[in-house]
Amino acid sequence: MSQPADRPSRSNKEASAQGQIFKAHAFGHSRVAGDIRLRTTKTGNPRINGQIERHAVKAATVKRFCHVNREETRQHLCGFAAARSFGRWPKTHESLTRHGFV
Repeated sequence: MSQPADRPSRSNKEASAQGQIFKAHAFGHSRVAGDIRLRTTKTGNPRINGQIERHAVKAATVKRFCHVNREETRQHLCGFAAARSFGRWPKTHESLTRHGFV
């Protein structure tokens, strides 16, 4: 690959000696350009050990529905939790769906 005529080729040692900082990862550039935060989770975090579904349902419910008071919010979340638990019942209840239960 040839260098442009207006930019002479130089080694990394020369460039770093002059104070140039190297960032060669396209992921980092696209993340910054898209204003995306980089968040990492620690190992053993409940969100990566199976409890993410409960968190996602709660977050989606709170964001989608606007309730007047905390009691309405609690009742709505209890309905979603009951529907999720209903999905784990034995197959004798298979005539009903989760949506039919709520």
